[in-house]
Amino acid sequence: MRVLVLATAGDWLQTGTGDIGMYLQYKRDALSKGLTPSTFQDWYDARTAKEGELEARKAYNNAYA
Repeated sequence: MRVLVLATAGDWLQTGTGDIGMYLQYKRDALSKGLTPSTFQDWYDARTAKEGELEARKAYNNAYA
């Protein structure tokens, strides 16, 4: 029982910075809502695509403002 508790607690005690930190927070949020989190690579690809789209919109708005 003690090993299971520590193994489970390990996921919640992890901290990270940058992309890893944001992914761990996303994973915690998804698990707390009863959802299955995406893999890191899928999460990262979606985040990168969204950031690229936002940058393109900013550039378009600045060019035609």
